[in-house]
Amino acid sequence: MYIITTPIPYANAKLHLGHVLEAVFNDTIARYQRRKLMQVEEVSFSMGLDQHGQKIHRKAQELGKDTQEFVDEVSSGVKELWNTLQIQHDDLVETTSPKHKAVAQFIWKRLEKKSFIYKKSYKGLYCVGDEAFVTQAQLREGGLCPNHDEEPIEMNEENYFFKLSQFSDHILEFLRSSDIRPNHYRKEWINFVEDGLEDVSISREKSTMPWGIPVPGDDSQVMYVWFEALINYMTAIIDDETVDSYMEFPLQEEEFGAAIWEDIEKAFPIDMVFMGKDMPRFHLVMWQGMLSALNLPLTKVNIVHGFILDGEGRKMSKSLGNVIDPQVLIDTFGVEGTKFALLFDVNPLDDSNFDLAQSIQNYNSNLADNFGNLVVRVSNLVEKYCDGVIDMDNLDLEEKAGELVGSDLRQIYANLESFNPQLALKALFAESSKINEYLEKTKPWMLAKDLANNKDQIVEILTLSARIVSELGKAMSIFLPESGNKIYEVFAQERIVKSEIIFPKIEVENN
Repeated sequence: MYIITTPIPYANAKLHLGHVLEAVFNDTIARYQRRKLMQVEEVSFSMGLDQHGQKIHRKAQELGKDTQEFVDEVSSGVKELWNTLQIQHDDLVETTSPKHKAVAQFIWKRLEKKSFIYKKSYKGLYCVGDEAFVTQAQLREGGLCPNHDEEPIEMNEENYFFKLSQFSDHILEFLRSSDIRPNHYRKEWINFVEDGLEDVSISREKSTMPWGIPVPGDDSQVMYVWFEALINYMTAIIDDETVDSYMEFPLQEEEFGAAIWEDIEKAFPIDMVFMGKDMPRFHLVMWQGMLSALNLPLTKVNIVHGFILDGEGRKMSKSLGNVIDPQVLIDTFGVEGTKFALLFDVNPLDDSNFDLAQSIQNYNSNLADNFGNLVVRVSNLVEKYCDGVIDMDNLDLEEKAGELVGSDLRQIYANLESFNPQLALKALFAESSKINEYLEKTKPWMLAKDLANNKDQIVEILTLSARIVSELGKAMSIFLPESGNKIYEVFAQERIVKSEIIFPKIEVENN
């Protein structure tokens, strides 16, 4: 099984563009892998919602709502957004679900049985916004949390700890030898681990933080939100019936627990995780330590994406008034245009300035004017000069296309294989431009002035052009399924007719 995991956002507010980027990016990679493997069931693409933690509990209290009611409302909005964007996830794990609770407690017991969990008193600074402990040295001027304009709270509790430090060597080997992109994160986190890993607190006293999964055998404690949230990647791949049986028949816990573990062992390792640059501490260190303790293989490909900034390079924030609601993109571009804007305009390996006006221009020039126009142009020429009938099936594309195709068509898939949809789309448009240039050079409409003598040449030009555009439509369906399939279908008919406009131009009002 090929496993793709998506970091699960906190269920404390509406989603932002970064969350949507993660969904669209992973949805695209999952679609590519399903096509490559030729079997849908061979790919597991999981998403979820992190519904526990002090930040969420505090937000619900501020709104005067029951916490479960609050996270259910947020969850409903998130599910609606994913449905609107036609994100084809295989599972969406809600961490308040009975299934996830059972799996998290199962993993806790397994680690405890292996003596990797112990209890001790602890005093430290806790950033509620990050749901993470911070040191005095990490605080900004004025004693504020590194990522939030608020002071951390001081915790002095007796908690359970995971022996993360015991796996320093294993984590270092992972950081040095695994696939981490971009590479500078490798060095940063190697330095972090080499400075000395400490064991990590993985529980909170229920009296101070009541909103979490209970620690097995100790009702006075709940699990630390990041510890159990990472386990969602396991929850997603375990068969529902296996967990149902585990919960339903507690006297047969050992038997059904073995079935849960068998599901996990069969599925792992995780093939690819796409995370924001504020998450490597948890995904590249803590999670790998947990996997090491469970004697599971570590994550294969780890991609760290940057933040989406505004057009002037500033971090988006409510106080600056530069936040772009995902719904604004959907209203502007439509569903597939929104996917295009995020895949084409956002560098998957770095911070990206996102300017709505520039995105509209990119959409119009690449989709509407370049590729969309080519689809209409070629289908119209085939209908007009070949009566819509050509034989593309017997065309040897590699032999006939030569310089026309070059490496661009193959480069689309090579870039997807390298987890870079942005470069893949650029290769697609480069090939589309080549076909437009080829038509301008060969001018089949001029040859048609002497149709009787030039018919064979016209058919050859248009058959080759139609076949390549058809292949580009097939490739486009990985990024934009509905539009790509429409294009492919235009050229799959027994009699080809002029295509409708697949990518309508977005009109911009001039003030």
